[in-house]
Amino acid sequence: QAVAGKPRVKFPHGAPDMRAGSSKPVIGPAVGIELVDTVIFIDVDGVLNVGIRDSGSSPLMLNQTNINHARHLSEGPRKANGQMQNSVDRLMAVVSRELGHGENGTYAKFVSDASSDLSAFFTTRLASLIRMGGKRCLTVLTSTWRHPNHRDRLRRLEAALSKNLPDTAPFAFGAHTPAGDDGSRPRGRLRAIGDFVAGLSTQCYAQSGMRILVLDDFFTTAASTWVVDGLAVGSVEGAEKYLRSRAP
Repeated sequence: QAVAGKPRVKFPHGAPDMRAGSSKPVIGPAVGIELVDTVIFIDVDGVLNVGIRDSGSSPLMLNQTNINHARHLSEGPRKANGQMQNSVDRLMAVVSRELGHGENGTYAKFVSDASSDLSAFFTTRLASLIRMGGKRCLTVLTSTWRHPNHRDRLRRLEAALSKNLPDTAPFAFGAHTPAGDDGSRPRGRLRAIGDFVAGLSTQCYAQSGMRILVLDDFFTTAASTWVVDGLAVGSVEGAEKYLRSRAP
């Protein structure tokens, strides 16, 4: 049904419970049978925190614990050696780097809490986007944090968002993409989002469309290298075109 001229999507038979390990798009009870006009797909690592490439190892998190340790090593009487010194240099360079792109300050303002791996700055901004999405906004978790082994981290994320969304607290993600392996590659992630959009279409009575926002770093890989379902994505615009092709 269309309300005040705006496109809506309705869940005609209610919403199934969230099931870990499902091979289909999973919609949680937070959605109920509300009409949906906005869907936000949300990644976490690289979106709600900052990681620094670290010589082939796991990304070095920009958190206060790592910064304090790096400062101790860089200012102490004895310097770190080899790869450790390289990590220290990388971290301190990022901390002091100017943001640019119309944003004042340095990357230090994006420091995350070591206990949650979340930047308060980014979670506050995400909460603002969710609030702007309105009461008919569906939030979909695409991050590896959707997997059962990250359940505690997910709870901390939802608690952090709840603090910034007092009118809707306690906050809980309305859905997540399937818990199966997305290949840890950007094409797998984009396909998972596309599959969710297509699956959502089969569960809903779609009208003239919906608004879709994707917040994802896609494993910090250039879009020019992506090929999804035989389609050379090539750019952000190409990714948008692909998702439109999966929508009703």
